[in-house]
Amino acid sequence: MKAKKIIFASDFKGIELRKKLFEYANYLDVPVEDIGISEDSPLDFVDITKQLALKLSSPNVYGVLICNDGHGVSMAANKFNFIRAALCSSEEAAQAVRRKLNSNVLCLGCKNLSLDQARSCLDAFVTTPFAPDKYGENVEKIGAFATLHADKGVNLIVRGVITCQSHILLSTTTQHNQEFAKDLYFLPGGHVDYNESAISALKREISEEMHLQVEDLNFIGVLECSWNRKGDVYHELNLVYRVDISNLSLNATPKSSEPFIEFVWCPLSSLSNYHILPEQLNSMLQEMVKNSDATFFYSQMMQAT
Repeated sequence: MKAKKIIFASDFKGIELRKKLFEYANYLDVPVEDIGISEDSPLDFVDITKQLALKLSSPNVYGVLICNDGHGVSMAANKFNFIRAALCSSEEAAQAVRRKLNSNVLCLGCKNLSLDQARSCLDAFVTTPFAPDKYGENVEKIGAFATLHADKGVNLIVRGVITCQSHILLSTTTQHNQEFAKDLYFLPGGHVDYNESAISALKREISEEMHLQVEDLNFIGVLECSWNRKGDVYHELNLVYRVDISNLSLNATPKSSEPFIEFVWCPLSSLSNYHILPEQLNSMLQEMVKNSDATFFYSQMMQAT
């Protein structure tokens, strides 16, 4: 799909190449914008990358970032999980990152490229369409992976309570997953992506994990927790919802689409026998069984050292 707009930005070393590319881009029949920096600006490559990232909220708005070798702006840009920035030095590379990765930011190193090479990269980047039928699933995985296990900040998690005939659906790990022990159990769900609602995230996770369609969601409560993961404190908020799905059967456990988890039906009367993580989640579920109309809040934070 054709670019709706191209936004240019650079640090002070990339100013000359940026201005020449911007002038060239005016002939590409695509709206363009140059957000700087100017020669006397105090901003560095991190600052200008952030300014460009905040302008890339619409589909098919592309960014071009330039610094001395291109590595700095590409690393800074990819801190934003809605950005797929790629450092390119040839027409072939620019074509590949557009077609296979749906890259929306082209990064260039001014010390390594001639003006003609930079123009070729820009031409290929703007004119090469993404191939979603072949590579769409991979790009979706990249977007979701960006939110996994962040060591700093608060992670937002959605978890679903799916029941059938006094049983609850739990997930557990398979031999492919070495991070968690086999006797640990979890509620279906996962991370909420950037700018995604919790309800949409839970519906997406259930669809991705077991190919089931959610009919209705009802909020149950919140579990705040933190835990030590390989020496780093991992802090998360778990939003728990009751999930309605039709045509479930204890004789047909949903099949996992992921090799590292499988699903099991657990009797609600036996919840205390299952090691469910996070720890306080088991208490919340048992309270839910006693009082199905109430909402709950639990906190399970590590003590500060």
